[in-house]
Amino acid sequence: MTEETPEVDSDRRFRLETLCDVVQAELAAAGLPVVPGGRPTGVAGAVVSVDLPDLRGVLVDWQEHALLLDAGQRLLAS
Repeated sequence: MTEETPEVDSDRRFRLETLCDVVQAELAAAGLPVVPGGRPTGVAGAVVSVDLPDLRGVLVDWQEHALLLDAGQRLLAS
């Protein structure tokens, strides 16, 4: 396994963060809600992030609203 230099890692991270911004903008342009950085509670939508620490790509996930999550957990508990 070859180890990349810090400059290569820094350049790759910059390119992935730029791609992350583009993906967020495209999802928002398509009308999908996008969760801002930090994953605030009570917000639903697409979560786009860089695959850290591996820097293999950009990850897209979905964060459900806290009310929906709570309701689902109550249903499972009953």
